Amino acid sequence: MNTLCKLDIDAVTAVLAGKRFPLEDEIRTQAAISTALRAKFGALVEREAMAPGGRIDFKVADIGIEVKIKGSTGAIFRQFCRYAQASDLGGLILITSKAIDLPSTILGKPCRVLNMGAAWL
Repeated sequence: MNTLCKLDIDAVTAVLAGKRFPLEDEIRTQAAISTALRAKFGALVEREAMAPGGRIDFKVADIGIEVKIKGSTGAIFRQFCRYAQASDLGGLILITSKAIDLPSTILGKPCRVLNMGAAWL
């Protein structure tokens, strides 16, 4: 995969926004997200990509995507700070069922939050 490929974070966010992903199980949620991402971006989608401090759930070109059903706001923010240190990530998206706000940038990288619960309202 060409990790130098760059996508606009808002274009990736738009593909996922408003979709009704399963909320009860992170494995099912990730499978549904993977299907949506692969339908639009094909081979640019990478699962469980290495990032500082662990693995990020998805990488679409240079956009990292993390799915969180559980976890405290502080723990999620700290995790995103670690991910933002990755030189091959140009932006970060959090997909969650939690009411959470993240800064619009972390360490100079754009961040977006998609609340899956809002799609079900």
